[in-house]
Amino acid sequence: MKDSGKRRQFSTGAVRDRADDKPRPDLISPFFKLREGAWLAKGGKKYKPRNWEQGMPLSEFIASLERHLAQLESGATDEDHAAAIGFNIMGFIHGQEMLKRGLWPAEFDDMPDYGKDSK
Repeated sequence: MKDSGKRRQFSTGAVRDRADDKPRPDLISPFFKLREGAWLAKGGKKYKPRNWEQGMPLSEFIASLERHLAQLESGATDEDHAAAIGFNIMGFIHGQEMLKRGLWPAEFDDMPDYGKDSK
């Protein structure tokens, strides 16, 4: 078990490792989670659940994100464009992590490289 060396103690006497540098997914808006979940449910019906996790080029997420952003900016209300943007940035980040771990084909990393410090 990882240990930061820092402790916090509660009035009950219970002790936990201090969470200063740990990710805080508990701070993500529940409204965001629910709308993303609704968007993912629709995608799961259209394709299949978790279809996107099989992998695709990173540029596919960016292209879709840009289309939905333009729709959102233009006032379109035909679907939840904000949730679609959230999905696409999630897919992009997920894809980056899968590529870093060697779990998606290297050719899916098809984003431009504008210099040695860009990645």
